[in-house]
Amino acid sequence: MCEPWRRGRRRTGRVTQGGLDNDYLSRAGHLGFFPADARGAANAKDGEGMPLIPHLMGLLETVGTDIAGSQPSFVAATWQRFFADHGIHAGDAAIR
Repeated sequence: MCEPWRRGRRRTGRVTQGGLDNDYLSRAGHLGFFPADARGAANAKDGEGMPLIPHLMGLLETVGTDIAGSQPSFVAATWQRFFADHGIHAGDAAIR
């Protein structure tokens, strides 16, 4: 049986105020969707997972990010620009 992340399924995530303030998108509740080796430690100095490349509509560059350990989220400085460019607010859906 294929892992869920290989079946082309998508998940919707809600942007939180914490995510807006601190440049992350929570993946809580969706960890089974991603390959296990993409999960890193909460702090990069303690180990990183294999990077995932989220493609953000409207941004030309891509940034690899793992899923940060105890707080399952994508963390990257590009989120702030993505949120601002699209007028995203806390509670909005960000991944489809």
